[in-house]
Amino acid sequence: MVNRPKILLSSINLMKNEDNYFFNNNFKINYNLNKNSSDLNFNSESFSQNLKQDEFQISNDFSFIPHLSKNGIAEIRLLTEFNNIIPPILRTINLIN
Repeated sequence: MVNRPKILLSSINLMKNEDNYFFNNNFKINYNLNKNSSDLNFNSESFSQNLKQDEFQISNDFSFIPHLSKNGIAEIRLLTEFNNIIPPILRTINLIN
């Protein structure tokens, strides 16, 4: 059995806190490519099996809180996300002669 995972998990966070405002931005990228293969033998028949899982996700969390007049504050928040998660398993079976 052979397993070849490729994984990337990264994040960047920017934050600033001033008297007049608070700013926070968090950007994330996750990538997971998992490939497995194996050679099997059943009832004197040899075959191979390949499994593939491919996931990609990117997200951004933006937050801005300004100080308003007197004792008031307001919050602006945007959360965006994109993912490309293909059905869990792509399986290929090949007969070996």
